[in-house]
Amino acid sequence: MHNRCESNIKVRLGDIAGNWSEFYEKGDNLNSFLKKIEIKESVISGINLIYLTTSIIFLILYTFLGVLLTIIFHNKFYGFLFSYAKKINYYPSYVYEFLNFCYKRPSNFLGKFELILISIIFSILSIPLIIPLLITSKYIRIYDWVSLYESLLKKGYNTEISTIKVKKLKHNKYYCLDGNHRHIILLLIHGVKKKIDVILVDS
Repeated sequence: MHNRCESNIKVRLGDIAGNWSEFYEKGDNLNSFLKKIEIKESVISGINLIYLTTSIIFLILYTFLGVLLTIIFHNKFYGFLFSYAKKINYYPSYVYEFLNFCYKRPSNFLGKFELILISIIFSILSIPLIIPLLITSKYIRIYDWVSLYESLLKKGYNTEISTIKVKKLKHNKYYCLDGNHRHIILLLIHGVKKKIDVILVDS
């Protein structure tokens, strides 16, 4: 078993590839970038609609299925949700932390009881999040790019709050593991030659 090592390094923005970097071209601004990603965001929005539909079905059937899955499979159920959320890669960090917390609950009676309680509360709290989506008929932009752009433009890239994480590829290139949105916005603001502090993850 390999230990996961992390170290702080400086990397040029242009040497980092990520989920959105394929849409970047020299001279792009925020508006031109947003036009390019409309199709990809529409696809993600479609996935989001599927997720929304399944969430509603899940909430309706929760009394019969949710608690049962929690009892039978315990943290494996939350392990699946945690992996799914990471793949979607647009939820706030507290969602991952919450699912990871549930995933690590002990499998004894108390642990199962905690998860059942958490599941019911989580299910109830999900309803207010779903209602606004139900009453919105137009295209939903799933990420607030403009606010992030304005924040990074005004306040800068603050590594004390959160630092982009990368893994090393060949030829001194890197792939963004965490912080894809910040990476592409920093590219738009500073260009490819700007060096930033990142965390290199070596697993």
